Amino acid sequence: MNKRIILISLLCFMAGVTNAQDPHFSQFFLAPQFINPSLTTTSVKGKWKLASNYRQQRNNSQITYRTFTVGGEAMLMDKNSVTGPVFGSLYLMSDRSMSGALVSNYISNGFSYLADLDENNRIGLGFGLLFGQRKVDYSILNFGEQLTNGGFDASLPTGEVALGQMKPFLTLSTGLVYNYHTDDFDLDAGVSVHNLNSPQQTFFNDPNQRLIKKYVVNMNMSYVISDLLLVNMNSIFQQQSKSSLITAGGSLGIDVSGDFSREKVLFAGAWYRYQDVVYPYIGMKYNNVNVGLTYDIPAYTKNTGALSMYSTELSVIIHLPAQSGLGPIPCPWKP
Repeated sequence: MNKRIILISLLCFMAGVTNAQDPHFSQFFLAPQFINPSLTTTSVKGKWKLASNYRQQRNNSQITYRTFTVGGEAMLMDKNSVTGPVFGSLYLMSDRSMSGALVSNYISNGFSYLADLDENNRIGLGFGLLFGQRKVDYSILNFGEQLTNGGFDASLPTGEVALGQMKPFLTLSTGLVYNYHTDDFDLDAGVSVHNLNSPQQTFFNDPNQRLIKKYVVNMNMSYVISDLLLVNMNSIFQQQSKSSLITAGGSLGIDVSGDFSREKVLFAGAWYRYQDVVYPYIGMKYNNVNVGLTYDIPAYTKNTGALSMYSTELSVIIHLPAQSGLGPIPCPWKP
């Protein structure tokens, strides 16, 4: 098939995606800034946290998506007699789709504030900025203009340079989170709105193609069953235009430290994304490092035929705790 037709079809499709879903992770609880900017207030249990996630999605024949994010969160201002703690976050994300031909890069920055309501109840408010840019990578595409007697010559012009790069865009987000915590129980419940300013996002300089507002509701819960066992549960609901995403699941943790110190914990569990996939999860907390691995298995084949999508996702978290001892309840999103 002519690659020009494929490219034009892709860009027309992207105009529709502009009104649909942003990139998302199976381990959504790892990148709070892309879920709810206020989650930084409860995900940082010490002075700072570094996090990275790599997602690879493939169909039956080739890798079609690669998404990578790296960044961190930190306490910028400690709690004092006047204000509660203030947190900041900075994440970089790179996403390559259409087997790498479409490249999207993002920088996300956020600030949040946490207020104590009483000994066990807290509420957080956050604001986020996301700078994004998209382009077409012609180095992996071939066009009719590049066809010679000896095959395709990538050094020849494609005739499609004008479609190579999208104008950069900036989006705004805000969110609230409620947190209830005790020595053995921790609960987050949050709501957020993304793309508040509906920025223009188009390859064709079409002022009508804008990012639609995205609404997210999330909940995280962790509970210590005994000195040996603990359970974590996560859920998220996301709505953007006519597209929605619902995911829920959890994991069971086993303390293998030998002294119930929670320094070494093994996790195993699964999540289900409604009418899409189910993905098992295995992970481990070793001192200040958390590592997690998921594998998406198609669970809803309607309208996909033989073209099934499988994804592998790896997460790593490193943190600096604020205190010694047992510390916080260990869980995948709060190491």
